[in-house]
Amino acid sequence: MYFTNSRVAASLSKLASLLERQGKYKESEEMQRDALRIYKKVLGDEHAYVASSLTNLGSALENQGKYEEAEKNYSDALQMYKKTSGVNNPDTAGAMIRLASAIERRQEYDEAEKLYREALRIYKKMYQVDHPNVALSSGFLAALLQKKKEYEEAEKLNKEALRIRTKKLGKEHPDVAASCSNMGSLMHSQGRYDEAEKMHREALRIYSKANGSQQTYAAAISRENLARTLMQMKGRLSEALDLTEEALQYYEKLEDDHPRLLSARALKADIIRLNASGLETASGSTRKKEEENDGAEEGSFASKEPTDSASKSISKALDADHPGAKETSPV
Repeated sequence: MYFTNSRVAASLSKLASLLERQGKYKESEEMQRDALRIYKKVLGDEHAYVASSLTNLGSALENQGKYEEAEKNYSDALQMYKKTSGVNNPDTAGAMIRLASAIERRQEYDEAEKLYREALRIYKKMYQVDHPNVALSSGFLAALLQKKKEYEEAEKLNKEALRIRTKKLGKEHPDVAASCSNMGSLMHSQGRYDEAEKMHREALRIYSKANGSQQTYAAAISRENLARTLMQMKGRLSEALDLTEEALQYYEKLEDDHPRLLSARALKADIIRLNASGLETASGSTRKKEEENDGAEEGSFASKEPTDSASKSISKALDADHPGAKETSPV
């Protein structure tokens, strides 16, 4: 019975993750709740598979903007992993990144930074320095430091993440695109728009070649990020509008109140307004997007099945990641 019920729960979770990648977040949430219920019934309230199921449910909730409930799921999962797997464990480190990302959304940056740095410490201890999970956690930490305007360390971490991913995964891998997106976002925030454009275009090129709905979502975010950079460059508003409309073609498939859809609609309105006013660039006149680089590492984890290792799943940010990932971070 244990084996059968666990298999049913794992199958439900896999199907729910597929629905989530298709943007069917409500259906995914319902299915993840069913999977969690079965795991708890079969395994009890404290088990690594239950922790994983809590994480998957949190992801479905987060994608619907139910941030408070998602954060609680991530927090419960982290405490459970600490009890069942120990602190120095890849699953625990992955749960730290999940929770840190949720806390970061509340702009509690110091608290989030502690978790990101602890996750990076664990990954470096568990793996060799050039492991993709080291790159992943470096990307998340860099994105946070960017928000704190600690640009020097952020750029160092981003460059290291890009180097590791290119070396280990190949230059055409979506995770390499995530690092390019992170670098582009960092450069944008410093007014280095020519460099930012180059990095965002490289991210978009890689994502556009990759298959799968998650990469399609990441490509849409890359178009939006590139459009935001072009807005700051003389004579580029027309191209920025085209890119935004291309991103909206994908976002329109999401829920009506999805943050990315609302963000892109606001961006389009800003560009149209600038065109109508005869201005050639935004020049700081438009409102700053709260998370310009979301879709690299930030908040963009792929969902993880309880039968998989968290270290494998966590490296599939984008976000996805994050993007965005939440590097989205489509770090």
